Amino acid sequence: MEYPARTIFSVIAATLVIPACNPGLAYSLGNAAVNTGIAAGASAERRSEGGCWTPCGEGTRCNPETGYCESEESVGEDPAQLASAGEPDSAPPIDKREGARWAMEKLIGICGSDDWSGAADLVAYRGDDPARRWKDVCDYSVPDEKQHVDDACSFIAGLLQAPGYAGHEFVEFWRDEESEGEWLVWVVVFDYGQETEQVVFASLAIGGSYALGDID
Repeated sequence: MEYPARTIFSVIAATLVIPACNPGLAYSLGNAAVNTGIAAGASAERRSEGGCWTPCGEGTRCNPETGYCESEESVGEDPAQLASAGEPDSAPPIDKREGARWAMEKLIGICGSDDWSGAADLVAYRGDDPARRWKDVCDYSVPDEKQHVDDACSFIAGLLQAPGYAGHEFVEFWRDEESEGEWLVWVVVFDYGQETEQVVFASLAIGGSYALGDID
């Protein structure tokens, strides 16, 4: 599978199949996906005028200091506390917003290691079994499901191993109710010094934790 080329302040334009535990099935978030047609030039102009790189959706506001949209739930919260809230621990936070961030931080950590088997518990199943679809996570012992977990980790590892990687930040959150359930969507900015890449991760609450269902 070929992955999108990295560009400054871009949202990956194609919806990737990588987290899906069913070959050939692309993911769709409907209205949950951010507008992927935003041009870098328009973003830069917006930012130069004191706004955010991208338009802020309902339930979010622009932070003029960072240039990124923030959930209104985070207004008044200490940035250091928010940054550390998603650090993996023994169990996910009860709050869905922080729980989805916790799961993504854990997944990013696993994908940055040499052993990706633990990532299967953090990737949603979307195979042919209707009893499991969107209600279960991938099984790393099943070849097709293992392949898609590995593809997801390969993509994330590519973000972490890109030249100049200096960290990442969860900058915007929203929820979107679709037929699959309630999507918990985080925008994560990966910092490469003079450039950044913005990626959208969408998760579902599954089995007392949270599992990645889409990457935009």
